[in-house]
Amino acid sequence: MLTGLAAGLTLSAKHSGILLAPMLLGLTLVEIACAEPGHRKRMAGTLLGGFAAIVVLAVAVLWAFYGFRYAARPAGLVMNPTLSEYAAPLLGMNSWVIGHLASWRLLPESWLMGMTDIHYASQQYPIFLLGHDYAHGVWWYFPVALSIKTSLGLIGLVVMSGIALFSGRLSHRREVAYLVVPGAIYLAVAILSGMNIGTRHVLFLYPLAALLAAAGLTALAQHNWRWIWIGGGLVVCHVVSALTVFPAEMAYANEAWGGAANTHKYLSDSSVDWAQQLPHVKQWVDAHPGEECWFAYSAFPDLRPQAYGIPCHPLPTAHTGYENLPVDVPETIHGNLLLSADDLEACDWPSDQLNVFERFRWVPMAEQIDHSVFVYRGDFHVPEAAALASVQKSTILLRQNRPAEALVAAKRAVALQPENLLAQMALGDAQTALGDKNSARAAYQLALAAAHRLEADAQPLYAPDLEQKLHP
Repeated sequence: MLTGLAAGLTLSAKHSGILLAPMLLGLTLVEIACAEPGHRKRMAGTLLGGFAAIVVLAVAVLWAFYGFRYAARPAGLVMNPTLSEYAAPLLGMNSWVIGHLASWRLLPESWLMGMTDIHYASQQYPIFLLGHDYAHGVWWYFPVALSIKTSLGLIGLVVMSGIALFSGRLSHRREVAYLVVPGAIYLAVAILSGMNIGTRHVLFLYPLAALLAAAGLTALAQHNWRWIWIGGGLVVCHVVSALTVFPAEMAYANEAWGGAANTHKYLSDSSVDWAQQLPHVKQWVDAHPGEECWFAYSAFPDLRPQAYGIPCHPLPTAHTGYENLPVDVPETIHGNLLLSADDLEACDWPSDQLNVFERFRWVPMAEQIDHSVFVYRGDFHVPEAAALASVQKSTILLRQNRPAEALVAAKRAVALQPENLLAQMALGDAQTALGDKNSARAAYQLALAAAHRLEADAQPLYAPDLEQKLHP
């Protein structure tokens, strides 16, 4: 088993070596602990020496991917900013570790830059969990997500394996350790990573859980055949539960959490909505010909509903600030309103207060498409969405060096939402571009007051920038 993991470490060194190394070390310690007392020292020397050799080999393979060159830029060109400057704002020990790896040139600079980017993403990536938006990951995300996304049948089977283990009926403890130790280390790394965007990051745990469940059921059945009926029933429950959500498997949640129709209330991103619904939205549109519709779609504008023949007017989201929306959003819209799950729950915003569709969480839905696009019918007053569209229009116009037009759009946003953080920021930016510094200062002060009303973990994303604009 150790040989197989070593081969996996070598082949995956470019991407997975850091994670596989502690897993392999954990299993090495298991082997040492299971060795006979008289042979333990010799076993420790052999296995730890082998582990060290594997680490050296894995690092050599990693260097080979970069041509054994440390510098990220060739021919003596200097990085700007340097790696140490780029990594300095990282939280915790990440900056210190990356800085020393760079100063000692233990790993290629390009690889360390990539690791820095990953740590920044984990620090700054907003998430949605159990009905709330957070500015960054929380340690309890994966335990909660696994309890939602794992079928009750599989959970029951794993509990059975625990009964078998602690009752002494599952006697192959060394073999069980090869399932439990890597899984525990993998889960611990996921919890500490801060990147909380879906259970896809811990799919490795499911084959381990299936093997553990099989071992536990086998051990229990050897002592009492009635366990076969219990285990078989749990397997049937697992299969039936998985099939009930077809063809919208991504939105699966077990029955204890209300099933797939309620997953969006607790999780988001790739656990519910990963821009997979457009073919079925197209079917819905075809079934409602001539009806007016507005669509807030999580992947727009990267993935355009119009390319699928969906004629709905776009609504602003966290991702639509990079280009002008085809239409201005009125304060009141009529007809059908379609909201993708990520936009309903605002998983890409760091605070609930920035969610322009938050009140629709409590508005009854007319229909669900793939359990991740929600249809509302009627007349809807949406000043928050209209204001966000104007904010984004103002930002884009400023980028195009059209400050007078940007000011008009920003003023519309403020008129719609006077206390809105983003609206006041956009107004201040437009006034600054036009040289009206006194008016800009007043707008920034209102924006800063709004930033301080956000949750504590979201304030650092806005307050420092506003303070700098007030005190350049």
